[in-house]
Amino acid sequence: MKINGRMLHQQSSDTKEANLMETRLAVRDVMTRTVVTATPEMTAAQAGKKMVENRVGSIIIVKDEKPVGIVTESDMVAKVIFKNVKPSSIKLGQLMSKPLITTKSSDDVHAAVLMMAQKKIRRLPVLDGDELVGIITDADVIQVSSEINQILDNLIEMNRESVLDRREVVITQGECEECEEYSDDLRQEGGRLKCPRCRGSTSSGVCEICGEFSYVLEYADGSIICESCKESIR
Repeated sequence: MKINGRMLHQQSSDTKEANLMETRLAVRDVMTRTVVTATPEMTAAQAGKKMVENRVGSIIIVKDEKPVGIVTESDMVAKVIFKNVKPSSIKLGQLMSKPLITTKSSDDVHAAVLMMAQKKIRRLPVLDGDELVGIITDADVIQVSSEINQILDNLIEMNRESVLDRREVVITQGECEECEEYSDDLRQEGGRLKCPRCRGSTSSGVCEICGEFSYVLEYADGSIICESCKESIR
């Protein structure tokens, strides 16, 4: 299934009460694949401009083609603006947070979210080996989670309608909602559970006149009868 440009891995579940579906997300399904990078020698002024142009809240610092740190918008505020440092005078190598806390594309999103919560960070660069393949943020997780919840809500509604449809043919026992008499042959009709007398027919059983089993019984003249007996009393 594809949601908002992301492929979601699905596993079917035998438990229909668990929404008919068990959906497992890997980090690769949620992460942003285009990552904005910079070198340690880039100044905060240059990095800030690059972040604004790309509409991102962080920039990954790469040295010798390997990710070595991260600078976020919070770093810019706390370490540059708050301290009244001239942005063009300070380099990203001085600002970046390191060592870089990362995850793998094959890791479960749940594990990645737990890591972000434990480390009190909002972004996780995604590395496969030494290769930077993406970044996952709290915003990515929130967006996909809401979309999945909507899908599951739709599945629940679809399942509910399917169950109601099946009730049309399922025989149950209990009190008729029309006459309030007990019946061992209740069926859904017009949104209410009705006994054979109130709904006018039943599916199968023993004819109350001839005593023979019939697959098609109907209520007539105060008795549940088969088609043969119904014809004979006309």
